Amino acid sequence: MKKIITLICVLCLSVCLSSCGEDASNKDASKETEVKDTVLQIGDIASLDDWEVVIEGAEVVQSVEDQFAVFTPEETTDQYLEVSASVKNKGSERRIFSPYIPNEKTDTYLELICKEKYKYTPNTLLGYADALDNVSVDPLSTKTGKLHFAFPKELGDSTDDMIVRIISKGEKVEISLKQVGSQTSQSKETSQATKTEKTSSKTVTSTNTTSSNNFTEQIVGMWAGNWMDGGHIEFQFLHNNDFYCDLYYGNDYNSTQGKYWLEGNQLNLDTGETYTIKSVGNGILKLKTYGGTYSLDRMAV
Repeated sequence: MKKIITLICVLCLSVCLSSCGEDASNKDASKETEVKDTVLQIGDIASLDDWEVVIEGAEVVQSVEDQFAVFTPEETTDQYLEVSASVKNKGSERRIFSPYIPNEKTDTYLELICKEKYKYTPNTLLGYADALDNVSVDPLSTKTGKLHFAFPKELGDSTDDMIVRIISKGEKVEISLKQVGSQTSQSKETSQATKTEKTSSKTVTSTNTTSSNNFTEQIVGMWAGNWMDGGHIEFQFLHNNDFYCDLYYGNDYNSTQGKYWLEGNQLNLDTGETYTIKSVGNGILKLKTYGGTYSLDRMAV
């Protein structure tokens, strides 16, 4: 009888221990799930592999401009998400952050996820001074800059349903781009209306403000002057938006022609170039390029 009682006690104890073990296991699994499902916010430090990444802000823009160039998406139906961030290399060797062509097993790269299903990778803006993609970071050093993702305009311009996913050697961290304390749509409209009023006011009172239509009228004609890398250039702009260009480098000569159009003070050529019109008047056209600003003199036709 004692043996039977003892056996029953042992069985009960085993069942209890097994149940406790399952509870602990379930709790651990729950904790792991919580960790995997955690999404960081703007300003949080994302730590993975040898990197510390902080996204400081994000906004949707139609073009990107730096000191020497203006960048626009290849597709006219696209726009850019501009992400401002800093990255710190905590490792002991120099490493590349977000390389142009990443190795998924060894490199650190990023994805933009819109509306939980559309994925985009960073775009390389060649010559952009503050680019944070394909940047080399020394050990224990920090670099700040910007990343740009081209995505369709039809997805809207709100970052509230966007996530940046950082991937490194199998580790993943997700950062929500939802703006904390962002303006309501009504306040945004009010703010935009205020900006429009201020812009209109400046347009009326400033004698230096020139519309794109006025630029079109003023740049029609022939222009010539010094150009990048010691060259000499001659432009001819016609009323029908045709242009002709002759470029000289010593004994070398190149001639192109095509269509041009203006967007504000941006002079766009269908051969791929975009220049910023700094000023036009008194027989001088000043164009800003990625190589500097150049003054062209109006030529007699």
